Order: sequence, then C-alpha cells, then structure tokens
Amino acid sequence: MHDRTGIETIEKLRESEEQFRLLAENLPALCWISDGEGHLLWGNREWHAMFDGTSAERGDPGGICHPEDLPILRDLWRRMRAAGDPESVQLRLRGRDNIYRPYSSKAVPVRDEAGTVVRWCGVQIDLSDQQAHHRRQTVMRAFHDQSRDLTNAEAILEVVAGILSDYLGVPHMLYGEIGDRSGQPPDVFHAAGGVHQPDSARRYRLNEALAAIAARDNWLDSLVVEDNARLARDPDDAVQRSADLMGTRSAINMPIVKDGKWVAMIAVLDVVPRQWTRDEIELCDELSDRVWAAIARARAEAALQERERHQAFLIDWSDKIRGETRADAIIATTLEWLGGHLGVARTTYAECDADGLFTVTGEWRDDRVKTILGNSFHLKQVGAAVDRQWISGEIVRYDDVAIDSRLEPVVTARYAAAQIGAFVSIPLVQGGRMQSALSVQHDAARHWREGEVQLMRDIAERTWVALERARVQAALEERERNQRFLLGWNDHIRRENGARAILGRTLASLAEHLGAMRTNFAETAADGHDLIVLQEYSNGRPGIVNQRYSPSDLGERLARSHASGEPVRVDNIETDARFDDQNRPLFRSLGIASVLTLPMMRGGRIVAVLSVQHDHPHQWRDSEVELVRDLADRTLTVIESAHAEERLAENEARLSAFLENAPVAMHLKDENGRYLRVNPEFARALGRRPEELIGIHPDELFPPRIAQELARLEAIGQAGSVASAEISIEEIIPDAHVLSMVFPITGAGEARTGGFTLDLTERKRAEAALARSREALYQTEKLTALGSLLAGVSHELNNPLSIVVAQAVMMERQSRGGELAERAQKIRKAADRCARIVQTFLAMARQKRPERAPVDLNAVVMAAYDLAEYGLKNDGIAAIRDLAPALPRISADSDQLHQIIINLIVNAQQALVETGAQGRTLTLATRLGETADAVILDVIDNGPGIPEEARRRVFEPFYTTKPQGQGTGVGLSFSQGLAEAHGGRLELMPTAAGACFRLTLPVDPDQAVPVGIAEAPTTGDLPLRRALVVDDEREIAESLADFLTVEGFSCDIAVGGAAAQLRLAGGDYDLIVSDLRMPGIDGPTLHDWIAARRPDLIDRVGFATGDTLGAAAARFLEKVRRPVLEKPFMPDAVHHFLQQMDLA
Repeated sequence: MHDRTGIETIEKLRESEEQFRLLAENLPALCWISDGEGHLLWGNREWHAMFDGTSAERGDPGGICHPEDLPILRDLWRRMRAAGDPESVQLRLRGRDNIYRPYSSKAVPVRDEAGTVVRWCGVQIDLSDQQAHHRRQTVMRAFHDQSRDLTNAEAILEVVAGILSDYLGVPHMLYGEIGDRSGQPPDVFHAAGGVHQPDSARRYRLNEALAAIAARDNWLDSLVVEDNARLARDPDDAVQRSADLMGTRSAINMPIVKDGKWVAMIAVLDVVPRQWTRDEIELCDELSDRVWAAIARARAEAALQERERHQAFLIDWSDKIRGETRADAIIATTLEWLGGHLGVARTTYAECDADGLFTVTGEWRDDRVKTILGNSFHLKQVGAAVDRQWISGEIVRYDDVAIDSRLEPVVTARYAAAQIGAFVSIPLVQGGRMQSALSVQHDAARHWREGEVQLMRDIAERTWVALERARVQAALEERERNQRFLLGWNDHIRRENGARAILGRTLASLAEHLGAMRTNFAETAADGHDLIVLQEYSNGRPGIVNQRYSPSDLGERLARSHASGEPVRVDNIETDARFDDQNRPLFRSLGIASVLTLPMMRGGRIVAVLSVQHDHPHQWRDSEVELVRDLADRTLTVIESAHAEERLAENEARLSAFLENAPVAMHLKDENGRYLRVNPEFARALGRRPEELIGIHPDELFPPRIAQELARLEAIGQAGSVASAEISIEEIIPDAHVLSMVFPITGAGEARTGGFTLDLTERKRAEAALARSREALYQTEKLTALGSLLAGVSHELNNPLSIVVAQAVMMERQSRGGELAERAQKIRKAADRCARIVQTFLAMARQKRPERAPVDLNAVVMAAYDLAEYGLKNDGIAAIRDLAPALPRISADSDQLHQIIINLIVNAQQALVETGAQGRTLTLATRLGETADAVILDVIDNGPGIPEEARRRVFEPFYTTKPQGQGTGVGLSFSQGLAEAHGGRLELMPTAAGACFRLTLPVDPDQAVPVGIAEAPTTGDLPLRRALVVDDEREIAESLADFLTVEGFSCDIAVGGAAAQLRLAGGDYDLIVSDLRMPGIDGPTLHDWIAARRPDLIDRVGFATGDTLGAAAARFLEKVRRPVLEKPFMPDAVHHFLQQMDLA
C-alpha cells in the first residue's frame, strides 16, 4: 500500500511537473526546476535562450548575476535552503549577449510527503520593459515639470539636454530644424553636459551637417550610429566633419516628422562607441515628440505674447503719428520706435529715383554702429538675390549675411563694412517702379521671427499710408505757400523798374523761399551755345556773375538734358549718371551738390536758364520743380517786357540824343505835312528856336520855289517811298546847296514822315578842291617823270663832265701866268657851272631821308639860281643876287632847301611873266637875321603882287590863283612845311608892290662858322702818300688821280675790279677810291674781297659814283657807311672827301 501510495505520489508529482513544464514552456518568462540543492534539472526555452553556455547551466550564478547583486543572491539562497520558504528578489542578470537586464526572480520549494524540499521551481520575469517604461515616464514627467512654464525654445532645449545627460549619460545633444519654413532656419542647438553652447553651430559647422542629412534620400540608416569610425565616410562628408570636430563616435539621430514631413531632429551623441538599447532609442523617440510639442507650444505662446506686444506697439505708434503732417517727422518717429521695439542696431528709410538710385533719407541707429544716412546705392550693389526680391516687391530677409549663400562675396563685404549682420527690408513698388524701402538691420546674425517680419510689414504699409497722407497734406500746404510766394513776388516786381531790378528781386526771393545756397540767371551768348551768368543771389558763396560756361564745361549728357527744354533736376552730383570726372570738378569747385535748372526756350532754342543750387544733396520735389518752372516762365515774360520797355525808352533816348546832337537838320512831320519835331540844328539853320517851328507848315517858312520842291518830296514820302533831292537855297543863303531827304514812318503814332537836310555847300567846295588836287597830282607825276628823266641824263653826263672839269682845273693851274690862263679859267668856270647843274638835277631827283649837315645858304641859293638862270633870261627877267658874305653855316638838308628856293623862284618867275611889263626883276637877298641866331633869304619880285583875299590862304594846300593846268596849289604849302621842319618859317611879307617871300632859318650854334674864302691846300709839308683809283673808264680814273696828285698823293690807276685786286694783293695804299658800278667785279664785290683778303686796308676805302639814285647803291652805302665822292669831281668836293677820310 505504501508502495502504491508512493508510486501514486510520484505519478502525481510527475504529472504536476508535466503540467508545470507545459505551462512554463509557454510563459514569456524564464522557468526552471532544480533539485533540492539547487542543481538545475530543467529550464524552459526562454531560459535556455538566455543562459545556455553560461555558468547558470552548472547552477553557478556567479557568471550571470551582476557583481553588485551576487552577494544578495547568495545570502538569500542560504536562507531559503535553511528555511525552505519561497522567496522573491530583483536581480540584474545577463545572458549570452552580456547585457544585464533587470529580472524579478521567485523560487518555490516542492516538498515530499515528509516535508523535505526535493525540488525548487523558479520563475524569472524580465523587468526591462517595465523599468524602461517607468524610466521614460519619469523622464517625461521631469521634462514636463521643468518645461511647462517655459516660452523660449532654447530654454526648453537646455532642459532636455540636462535630462538626457542625467538619464542616458550622454555628453552632447543637438537639435536642428529643417523643412520648408520661410526664412533662414535657426542655428542647430548644441548642449554639452546639459549646458547650451551658443557658438557651436559655427564652430562645428552643424548647420551644414544637418542640411546634409536632410538632403539624403534615405536618412533612416543614420538613426543609430554605434561607431562612426566603422562607417568609412569621406572626411569631407559634412556629417563626418562635424563629428570629427566635436570628437563624437556614436549617436542616436531621431527625426521629428509632422504631416509626413521631416521638420526637425534631435541627436544624442557619445564620445565613445556605444551599443544603444532599444529602451534608449525609444526614450529619444518619445522625448523628441514631446520636445517638438513643447517648442511649438512655447512658440505659439511667445507668438501670441509677441502679437499682443506688437499690437500694443502698433496702437501706440499709430497714436503718435496720427496728428503728424511732416513726412520727415513720421519717418523719424517710425524708425526710432521700431528700432527700440525690436532691439536692433539700425533702422533706415530709403527713397528711389527714376534711375533706380536709392538714397538713405532717414535713419535711427544705436551708438555702436556708424551712420549711413545720405548714402546712395543701386540695386546691383545689394546683391542679385536682393535685387530680384525687391523688384518683385517681396520682403527681403537675411538672418546671417556672413554665411548666406545667396549673397556674392563682394556684396557680403559691403554689408560688413556697413556693420550689417542681418536685415529685413520691405520694398514699396508702385506702378511697376521701386519707390522706397523700410529696412531693419542688426549688427550681428539674428533669426527674424515671423511676428517680427509681420510687424515690419504692417509698420511699412501703414508708414507709407501715413507718408502719402502727409505728403498730400504737405503738397497742399506747399502749394498754398508757393501761391502766396508768387502773389508776393508779383506785388514786389510790380513796384520794380528795369529788368535788372526785377531779376535781382526774383533771385533773392526764390533763394530765401527754397533755402537755396545760390540762384542765378544766365543767358545764351551770341554764338547760341555758351551760357553767361548775368545775375545771381548767393548766400555767402563766391559769385560767378559774368562767368561763361560752354556745353563741354557742363558735360555732354547734362548739356543734352538742358537742350531738351525740360527741367534738369540733379539730386546729387556725386551719384547722378550725367556727371563724370569731366564736369563734376567744376560743380564741386562752385560748392554745388544738387541743382535744379529750368531752360527757357524761344523758337526751339535756349535763350536763358534759371538755376537753383544747394551745397548738399537734395531730392527735388515736384512742387519745387513746378514752382521754379512757373517762376521761370513768368520771369522771362516780365523780363522780356521790361527789356522791351527799356529798349523803347532807350530808343526814345537815343532818338532824342540823335536829334539833339546830330550835326544835320532833322525833322518829323504829321500827315498834314506840319512839323511835329525838329532838332536844334534844323532850327538854327532857320534862325528859330525848335519850339517855334512845331505845327508850322513849310509853306510858311520857305520861298515858293523851295516850298514847292519840299512838298513834292513830302508827297513821295507819305506814299511809302524814300525821296531825296539837291536844292539850291540861294534865296536864303548865297551860294548854298542842301540835300533834302524824306522817308515814310509806319506804325502807331502821329509821325508819318521824317527827314534829313544836309548842307552840301562845303561838299560842293570840296569837290572843286578835289578836282584841283587831282590836277595837282597829275602835274606832280609829270614833274616826277621829268625829274627822273633829267636825273638819268645827268648821270650819263657825269663821266664825261668829270673829265672836262678835271682837265679844265689842271689846265688852269698849269697855264697860270701864261697866255692860256684866261681861256683855261673860262673853260673851268663853264665846267663848274655844268657840274653844279648836274648835281642840282640829281639832288632834285634823289629820294632819300633828310640828312642835316653844315650848309652854306649862299651856295644853295647860287645852285638854285644856276638852274633857273636860263629860264629867267628867256623870259626877260633880270636877276639881282644880293648875297651877304661870311654868313654862318646852318644845319640843314641842302636838297630840301634847294626845293624851297626853286619853288619861290619859279612862283616869282610865273608872276612876272603874267605882267608882260618892262623892267621885270627878281631879287635874291641873303643876310643875317635881326638876331645872330638866324639867317634870312628874301625872294622879291616886282610883279602884280598877291590880292588881299588870297594872302590869307596862300599857304593853304591846293589853293592857287593860277589858271587850270598851270598850278597845283601845293608848292607854297610844301615849302612852308619844309621850312618849319628846319625850325624856321616861310612868310609872305607886306609890300607896296610885287611880292616878297622871306625864308628865315636858325643858325646851328655848333656849326655856325662864317664862310670865308677857302685856302688852297698846301702839300709841301705833307709826306708823299699812295692812292689807288679804281674805275672802269681810265680817263675818269686819271681825272680823279690828277685832283689827288694836287692833294699830295702818288696815284696808281686800276681799270676795273680785277686789276684792283692784282695791285692790292701785294701793295699798300693810304687811300683806295673805287667806282661803285663797274662790269665784272664792282665796288661792293671789291669791298668784300678787301674785307676778306686785306682787312688792314678796309678803313682806307672810299667810293666814287654817279649813281646816287639806284636803290642797290643806296642800300650798300647805308650798310658800309664809307665816304662817297659824287661825280662829276670838283676840287672842293675832293678836298671834303679827303677830310672825311682823315687824309686832308
């Protein structure tokens, strides 16, 4: 029974174990059975999957239990065996994967009937999921508690980083946003040890790494990285580069996906390779969603707060500018408030002109940045991307200009120079053209929030509305102000007289009204191109009145703008495209920074310009342009009217001055032919006062014949033609003639004709005198021709006459005391007379400058008498020569004195011939004057004398009493002029009968030596000297040699220049006399030869010539200035020649 019972017990136990095993195989836990000592008897599949191959198979827990839990386990096992009670405990166990997991372990004893523990049945339940869930809940609660009240994304992320650092033990956490959010996404957030690292995005290039991950087609392979060294990524890979820079090896990259789009990512990173647990991955996954939700909540709350703040700002700002009517005040308030509200470094307002040039006209800035007020720029200078956005009217937003790929490097440099690190610009585009732009700038990178951008948009739009309202109001006020200005200007100029005064008032008023530096008015010069500044108003600047500027001075493009006739507005010469290096320096030198010029056109061309100038850039308003245009038109009209009035007044003044001062009689008549106006000359001619003649008809003034002729001329004038006629007025003035001319006068006014009356009396007399002068000129030309003929004949006589004179002198000397002496003397005297006559002819025909020399008046008188002696004898006129001996010499030109005396002799001869009476005489008398410093020549005739009325005019040019063809009326006038040129006078002396002309000449104190009988030269004491006489005719040379022999010379003769050169080549002479004109080698050639070959003899050379009329001979003698002996030779002339050579 006992056995059966035991068997049944065993069977039941076995059955129970089978049931347990069946149940245990299907439990999600580790089940095992051991004997009473703890040796493993059985384990379910879960147990074997966990512990096969470990010490647990041998019943040794030392290899699978966590070292910290092993003592607890062993202590508990001892108690369990001792007491046989079931126990449970939590242990960290590891299986074949070497990963410790938390297990809840429980062992239950199985006893036999005796109560002995024969088996231990155990269950170990894996608590990993439970603990992970608990841990996650703890993390989530901690995150919720710490981030619940936060509204700043960075603060929330810093909380997450701290929790992950505590719970996962990771040193780094990253958070970055991606996707299609407008604008530049914020920098990747980085925390190290749970603390935010602000500069990491730039230092580790995290933005690039995040962008690289987001750009990958399959980014799931980057979710978990246990060791990036095993990934074999390229070193230039953006993700690998950032990992290397941070020194990280492993990571969990958890994307945040919303609505099917990847919007952000959280990454936890470790610096060592790491096997991430599922629990850690799931924790990061769950936490990432919570973080996104928290950030979204915070942003929504912040956006709501910011919206409320912005709304409050908008309300306050609107209240502030609502009553403002000045555009500059609206801009200044807006920029200051907006800059302070957003906490930025600078806010600006820029306006754009028609050429696309922006100028910063308003600015608010923090002290840490420099001003850019007044700067100008074109769209191309802000970058192509900005240019495109502005043109399309889009908001331009840059969070970090230093790294934004949309900006070119050169543009980035410009922004850096202006201290712009981030900016938002809202452009205003109207009518397809940029008008202005509102810009908010910061001096460092900044992530612009959507609320901030929306606020800027709202402010910009409302500002433009306010500005437009203010501009409309300002335009209205300015229009009213301009109208008041024009009314005041009209009142002022109405009281001004003259264009200059009007222009001066206009320029001063306009400059004061517009606050200009300078205003000026210039007119086009006569050439139609240059501008001349006529008048200006300048506020302390140097004046440019009377300056002339050509189109090239203004520059080609600016000149073309002027030529269009439209207003030329230049807001800034430094940026205006019409200015360059050619014309900009001129405007700078004049202090002009901006200018408005209004060309004034007449007939399609510029006649004048009105210019307004500032010394600073100024954007000209349309109202200003219209004011200046209106004023320019009015000014030109007023000035033209003033000019017309001035010209009318000037013409009236000129007419009055002309009438009052004209040396001719002038008049104006009405339609009835009565005098409206006469000038003083007209009245004087009639012996009346001008006012006495007003309203008088010519019939009341003139004799019938003259009045009839004047009426005929008046009728022609009133018919519209000009008429004139010569009228004799002998009835009024004997032997008087006038020219009367009448012309029509058209237009308004009473005058219908005007006229001149010219006195022709003197003209008639002048015409008669002119006829006489022409006859005199004709006679003079005949005399000149005759003189030239006589001179030629005289020259031809010179050579043979020289031989005759020389031989006669020598014959006289040789026959002295003999029977032939008297005959020889007669021959010599006749020859001397011939020689004097020839020389007189030559002197008369010679044309040379007057030459003063010591002159014997008696000798000149005798020479003139010799010339006229034959004519006097033929006319039966006796000549008396009463010449005072030993008269002092005078300094005179003998040829001119000769002409005076010949004229007096000829006039006396002609007067005596006219009488036909017997006993006609001509007396030539010389004597000392009343004082010792003068000599007198009287030319006296006993002819008919000169009538008293002719005596007053006898010395007038062209006056003559002789019949036509017998006198010119110039002889006495010419002679008087020669006498006065010598310091003397020619007078007609009063006589009872006949005529007496007296020539008085001053004595030269330096040369007033009484003329005595020349002593014969004595040669006995002089040494014998050698002379060479050179002439192409031997007889002439021998004749001169004879005279020189008498003077104590031994003479050699050379026939021609060649012979002279032979003698001079080897001989020395004290005197060399050469003829000027010789065939072959002439005198000048020989002179040059001596100067070259025998310069020692050059001062001993003199010349003989009969050619005193030749121009070549005169030039040569003037050049060499050597003594000249004229042919025919006379003893005294030879002696004088030797004196000039210092050989007498």
